[in-house]
Amino acid sequence: MQKGLRQSEAGQYREAINTLEEAWELDSSNPVVAEHLALSYLNEEYPPGEAALRSARWLLRFSLENGGQATVRARHLHRGWQWFKSTEDSCFGRLLVNADGVHYIATDSDHSFSLEPAAIDTVTLAKQNPSFAGIFNLKTADGARYRLRTGTRTHGEAKLFVDLILNFVIGG
Repeated sequence: MQKGLRQSEAGQYREAINTLEEAWELDSSNPVVAEHLALSYLNEEYPPGEAALRSARWLLRFSLENGGQATVRARHLHRGWQWFKSTEDSCFGRLLVNADGVHYIATDSDHSFSLEPAAIDTVTLAKQNPSFAGIFNLKTADGARYRLRTGTRTHGEAKLFVDLILNFVIGG
């Protein structure tokens, strides 16, 4: 398992899939293995195919249902609704979804944030067109807005995370 996690973190997704599938066969109750296997499926090829999205969806749901988390590489677009004027005003990081809420861990820690379930008012998927690929929006109860783009920049991955937030954070 540790080898597969290292491979996934290093971006060696094909190798990580092979290693983590073996770990999953030995222990199909581990939410950490499920999370990293899903992340590897999503990032192995661009764009992730339907089979990869289906597998990732199932594994991430399993992880969340069993006390784990769902994670994805992401970009926080700082200009909010005006992001299309300058994508340079953004930061890279990792989006985490778990029972405690939605968390963004930015490479620049000044831009990290955490939203508890009660703080999230709405989560919406951006329009499905190439300009908005992989983007979804979070609005808090106090009116703050966050625009995020998933690491693969695909509508499928963004839809997956919107669904997870709706079902496991806001609705769960």
